[in-house]
Amino acid sequence: GDENFYTAVVKPGQMKQQDLLEEGVQAFADDEVGLQEAAQNLPGKHVRLFRELQAKWQCYDAYARVSMSLGVNHICMTMSYYVIG
Repeated sequence: GDENFYTAVVKPGQMKQQDLLEEGVQAFADDEVGLQEAAQNLPGKHVRLFRELQAKWQCYDAYARVSMSLGVNHICMTMSYYVIG
């Protein structure tokens, strides 16, 4: 099996202790550099993924905005004609 994916169960009802952070925290939280200072210059992975997703859906977003604007315009015109009689 893959050594990245090993079971955490030793016996039924007993869990094996795991160090899930391993060495990763030391890369950011050294004694000289704090975690907040290291993270200030780098956008998170979620920000990068959101920007990529947003770029792919930009045309659909524009179409939805135009459609909603036209729909609201038609509703307002309908209400004004109804009020006028």
